[in-house]
Amino acid sequence: MMMMKLAVVLALVAAPAAVQMAEAKDNCEGKNKSKCKSKPGCVYIVAGLLGDFCITKAGTDSVVREGSDNVAPSTLGVVSGGRDNIAGSGGEYNVVGGGRENFPNGDKGTVSGGASNAINKKADGGVISGGDSNAIINGKYGAISGGLENTIEAEYGTVSGGLDNVVEAKGGVVIGGKEGDAGQYGVVMGGLENQAVGKGSVVIGGEMNKASGDYSIVFGTNAKADKDCGMIINLGTEPVNGLEEDGQFLAVAKSYTLQIGNGDPTKNGAIQTLTINADNAQLLIDALNED
Repeated sequence: MMMMKLAVVLALVAAPAAVQMAEAKDNCEGKNKSKCKSKPGCVYIVAGLLGDFCITKAGTDSVVREGSDNVAPSTLGVVSGGRDNIAGSGGEYNVVGGGRENFPNGDKGTVSGGASNAINKKADGGVISGGDSNAIINGKYGAISGGLENTIEAEYGTVSGGLDNVVEAKGGVVIGGKEGDAGQYGVVMGGLENQAVGKGSVVIGGEMNKASGDYSIVFGTNAKADKDCGMIINLGTEPVNGLEEDGQFLAVAKSYTLQIGNGDPTKNGAIQTLTINADNAQLLIDALNED
């Protein structure tokens, strides 16, 4: 899934590059390898992030310091080192610290290192600190700290790391884990295949949980909170598929212990610990149902 998304972002960033350089009357674009090498200020990149092509090495007030086949064709761009890096062709003030085949292409984009990390032209102010094959496709001021094949598709999104995580709506956060999915202001704190796709929803780790109700909270495993302001804690092994109404709190466990203080009996012998399990749950239900 992530490789397909990365292919999409590469297609998106490649097209503006040609437009930008055509507007600037770039004399490198379109030249074959031999003509490119004979033209001062041009670099022919072989098997780079966008394939083989001829491109301006450094645009206006841009700097390319070290490394191999690095270019900063736009205004005020910087490549400090590495190989096959492109500090913007569709935007200004882009920086690549190092690594290989990194491509920040919006305005004020930064890729500190890693490999095959891309920031689309529509993603101004994006930052990718490292990792491999991460992409900020859309939205301003997104940030990916690292990891592999993570994607941001909306503004103010954050992925701290992990594998194959997606922020699909504004302000979503995935802290880590694998195959997490955060919606608008949703938070996935880790785990495997967790989704916080309701507005302001939270999944606190675990596995295969989904908080689709707005402001819902889920943790444990195989729990689905589909009502607004609902909360599910699933400490069992069987799936818990939904709540009956908004604002409901559901906790699934083999037993529940209520404790006051350290749980020891008082000097007068008063009980300070109560455990409810399968053996005595009916007694509590009967007591609650008494008139």
